[in-house]
Amino acid sequence: MLTLHTKSFAVPVDLPAEPAPFGYGQLAKSFCQIQLPVKVLTALNGYYIGTQNEDGPISRESVEYWTSRDQAQRALENGKWTQRSQP
Repeated sequence: MLTLHTKSFAVPVDLPAEPAPFGYGQLAKSFCQIQLPVKVLTALNGYYIGTQNEDGPISRESVEYWTSRDQAQRALENGKWTQRSQP
């Protein structure tokens, strides 16, 4: 948590998660040694940001799941998603 200091008092501020700036899957690159573009994919839990090749899904890159493809696509386009650190 960040603390915002003003002239009279300090206010704690919760910052949003750091957006993922990469156009390719970091986990796919780190663990599978392949560079694939991130895209919206679907699973039983909802929609997520991940990678796939011609054989199917390779990595789930986002921490989040979304209830609609449109929500996930907006998050991807705006960089408003959190990169997972482990597969």
